[in-house]
Amino acid sequence: MKDKSNLPLVLVVEDSEPSRKIISSILLKMDYRVATVLDGVSALEFLKNEKELPILILSDIMIPNMNGLEFLRNLRQNSAWNDIKFVFTTAAQEKEMVVEAKQLGVQGYILKPVTYDRIQKKIFELFPEKQEQRFKKIA
Repeated sequence: MKDKSNLPLVLVVEDSEPSRKIISSILLKMDYRVATVLDGVSALEFLKNEKELPILILSDIMIPNMNGLEFLRNLRQNSAWNDIKFVFTTAAQEKEMVVEAKQLGVQGYILKPVTYDRIQKKIFELFPEKQEQRFKKIA
């Protein structure tokens, strides 16, 4: 069995169990380790307590206790977390939040329903070297 401890970590912040499972499954297939939490409060706790920081956070905007925008705002207030890429998963009707998220430094959006192709496209956009690695595996 392949050692996955050296794979990059992605944090998924999603309160919907079916969505969380789908996103996690897709990321695992793309050779990422995945940590999941249900809301922004839990995500901040995870980041404070985890030794290894994720390279990417995929977060729903509409999550309980602390919505995605509040979570992103809190995240960006800690300079130790500034290098973490942040992408929202969102439904089209949340467009007014998109403007605020851009001001907070979000790196992108994935429209729901989340699919393998949508996640892969965004990851290749954020991490071009991931696409290069994929082609090397095929060759």
